[in-house]
Amino acid sequence: MVSSRRLDEMRHPEVKEYLDNTKTPTALIPVGTTEQHGEHLAMGTDAFIPTEICERIAEDVDALVGPPMNYGASDMHAGYEGITYLTYRTLATVVNDIAYSLAEAGFTDIAFISGHLTNDWAAKVGANQATHELPDENYVYAFPYWDALSSEDIGDYLSFDAGWHANIGETAAVMAIDEDYVDLESTSTDD
Repeated sequence: MVSSRRLDEMRHPEVKEYLDNTKTPTALIPVGTTEQHGEHLAMGTDAFIPTEICERIAEDVDALVGPPMNYGASDMHAGYEGITYLTYRTLATVVNDIAYSLAEAGFTDIAFISGHLTNDWAAKVGANQATHELPDENYVYAFPYWDALSSEDIGDYLSFDAGWHANIGETAAVMAIDEDYVDLESTSTDD
């Protein structure tokens, strides 16, 4: 039995044991960004949310959680202080490379869970390319965490009507993870 579901917290013998004793070795990779989220949310919001989701479901789906990717395709936010981003092509290549390395290491299913809208497109390109080039026993896929939400929840919490970025949904999710990442006294969402 593994002591942690976080790949970066495990020792090599624990990873080997997991791979040797799991019918479908699965890796969940959170894909986020480092960018502004209004004045009230931490810049790691888009990485915190998919990381938390991956950690919460890992045991249920018998998966390991890879280290979060804190840089994503967020060039539309260029110019804000502290923004770091990858081009879409680079993110697709990074997703592809990570998928290849995890497949070589023994994982058969690899899922990239995005917390940022435009990561989704690049991650799907990289995942699709890897799926078609890896052996048939490997499957790589990418999707944003909100694909699991009902249309009603999307409308209430993560839609353009709800203020797509740094909105009530992202704020509530980050507060559930760690309230210290949220400053409710500063709730400007005009970015």
